[in-house]
Amino acid sequence: MNRSVLLLSITLVVAACSHVEPNPIQEYLVLAPAEPEVQSNMRVQAFIKLYDQLDDGSIDKLIAETYAEKIYFNDTLVTIHDRKNLLQYLKHTQQQLDSIKFEVLSVQKNGNDSSVRWLMQTRFKAIG
Repeated sequence: MNRSVLLLSITLVVAACSHVEPNPIQEYLVLAPAEPEVQSNMRVQAFIKLYDQLDDGSIDKLIAETYAEKIYFNDTLVTIHDRKNLLQYLKHTQQQLDSIKFEVLSVQKNGNDSSVRWLMQTRFKAIG
């Protein structure tokens, strides 16, 4: 009898621990179809150039060419709503980078607005 209770308890614990929460990002990616030719989208070329060159040189001009004054920027670490704060954030990030690999997955357009999905892999300098 004790073995049955123990086995049932272990089964319940394992079942409870194995629950996986739905991933809202994956749900969104299914709802937002990718643009087939991202590289041919002229509106996003400055965006690609900015992040491809984030690990070297000045980014002031590139950010001014890429972003409007009022923006919505979210990279899962921060959410920013204006170009000035984005510039500060990216300059700080730039100082910490060893390398960056950036790939645009898709672009969605709505009038003058564009929404870009990307994949970024970074390597940061060791702290201390």
